[in-house]
Amino acid sequence: MLGLQQKLIIPAKTGKRGTIMATRSVLGLVCILKGLRDLGEDISPLLERYSLDLDTLDPYSRIDRAMELQIYVDAANCVRDPMAGLKAGTYIGFAGYGPLTMLFMTASNAYAAIQSGIRYQQLTYLYGALRFEPGPELSALALTPLQLPGKAFRFRIDG
Repeated sequence: MLGLQQKLIIPAKTGKRGTIMATRSVLGLVCILKGLRDLGEDISPLLERYSLDLDTLDPYSRIDRAMELQIYVDAANCVRDPMAGLKAGTYIGFAGYGPLTMLFMTASNAYAAIQSGIRYQQLTYLYGALRFEPGPELSALALTPLQLPGKAFRFRIDG
């Protein structure tokens, strides 16, 4: 089982990091998949397909963003509860963002934190384009989501 997992996941202990924009921590994926499992969704076929073992996977390992997205698409197609994405999203806490959390917490003001969030968006669990739309009285932080097939789109938007 670990053979394919080792090809998909770059272990933290190897020191091989890859391109920062192409890979990221596997922590978000682990939290979502454990959340689905805890919510009673049968994700065992998905875990088998990708040779993943959530109980032994090092949360500091890195995963290719395209592979992570494919796993999310496949997960969305095997869940029964249409609200699974929203419910599983509660398993990700602010601390799960790691160093990005500290960047936000130490920003000089809210605008600086927003700008950091936009600049380092690929370190987050978002897929799509994040932008800030300032206005004279009301401003917006807007996300244009990545277009995904049917259930996967709702899973990522609601989750």
